[in-house]
Amino acid sequence: STFIVGPSGSFSSICFQMNALEPLDSLRRQDENLSLPESGAAAGALDMGKPLDGTNRVLGPDVMVSYSSHDRAQVMQFVQRLRAAGVAAWIDQGGIDGAQKWGEEIVNAIDACKTVILMISATSMQSENINKEVMLAWENGKHFLPLCLEDAKIPKSMQYQLAGIQQIKLYEGDPEAKFVSVLRALVRLGCVFLL
Repeated sequence: STFIVGPSGSFSSICFQMNALEPLDSLRRQDENLSLPESGAAAGALDMGKPLDGTNRVLGPDVMVSYSSHDRAQVMQFVQRLRAAGVAAWIDQGGIDGAQKWGEEIVNAIDACKTVILMISATSMQSENINKEVMLAWENGKHFLPLCLEDAKIPKSMQYQLAGIQQIKLYEGDPEAKFVSVLRALVRLGCVFLL
């Protein structure tokens, strides 16, 4: 089973049946050590991996999204859908304070996440920065979820790290079915959805 954290801090086990996500309310339990904020600055900490409510417990992002700035509009729409579904997603847009070093923040995001979503496009596969992110995530034992925005060849510099990992082609078939496939994959990779 995988657990979903609700806004009250409760956990609910979930399972998949056919093409649907079905919460099993009968398996609820409380976790007194975690209280999740619904709004305000503390809620923003969920994406940044900062302590909540003065505790030492840190809730980092489930996913870090690696993408080309050329694909920003399409990627941001997808990230908004992930967040609406309860996925704590870190993406470089708006997530880094001016005084912070850009590279350090990306390293921190990769370190804190469980899974790197790699948004594959012709442009992203030519990016030296994305190549570095893939290498760093691989060296740190992170899971990858490659999502194809278009048909693009994986460069040799990334083929070893991504060998044998199923890609989801977002540009083919029913968009809703593809989105459910992404959520299922994230659950299998150990991500926790914040409802």
